[in-house]
Amino acid sequence: MALRDSAKARAKAALLSLERPSTRDEIGAVCGQDPNRVGANLSNIPSVAKADRDRWGLRDWIDDEYDGIVGEIVQRIEEDGGVTTTERLLREIPTKFNVSPQSVRAYMYSARFDIRNGSIRLANPASIRLRDLGDVIDGRDEDGAPYWTFVVDDRYFQGYSVVGVPPEFAKALGCEPDSGVDVEIQNLSDCRALSLNWRLASLTGASLGCLAKPLRLLGLQPGDRVRVTIASSRAVVLGLHDGGSQRTASSEADATLERILRRRRAI
Repeated sequence: MALRDSAKARAKAALLSLERPSTRDEIGAVCGQDPNRVGANLSNIPSVAKADRDRWGLRDWIDDEYDGIVGEIVQRIEEDGGVTTTERLLREIPTKFNVSPQSVRAYMYSARFDIRNGSIRLANPASIRLRDLGDVIDGRDEDGAPYWTFVVDDRYFQGYSVVGVPPEFAKALGCEPDSGVDVEIQNLSDCRALSLNWRLASLTGASLGCLAKPLRLLGLQPGDRVRVTIASSRAVVLGLHDGGSQRTASSEADATLERILRRRRAI
């Protein structure tokens, strides 16, 4: 009996020949694969896991599998009965899994966690405080519908998502914390829905995916600015943002400034 000569089989065979947890570069050099593809291949093999940030190995070789920084933080919170110390996280996780203390600290301060007086626990999603939608959108169209814009990047045609979508915008489209929804494109009925994901542990806000076909149908190119207008809950209109009139942009800026001043006066 023999395994099929697949990319996954070659990646695992290379790992077996190395006989120890190894990096993507080391595994790729043995099996002749691009290191960027090695991780994707190994992640689909049940008997293989990550030993730390950089190294893969057989599960039998690894005492404590690496579950990503967020997963390791959650694991220690659960081990300590729902709350642990920031000192433990900053001491253990960088040392054990070869990640930087700065990265651990950054994720500790994401919306997924609640830190008080050196203790950290999982945050209650219901307690998350969001800004007013008007403070995060880029404007409103002639009908008053809110919109947010982003610049087209080559990566979006290759399947990558746009990140940095304001959580408030995601919430207005019906996406709750730590969840994802499909968002219909009303003006492109032949396209599948966009995927909108809002993860509290993300350091880049919510993300919007499945953009390649819509961008091509609209004839958009890298460098163009796209307008995403909320049509209703879980529905948007997608199109080129030409900047509109300076008058509209100026009035939106004036309205935002006035809201901020009113809040300061109230405080």
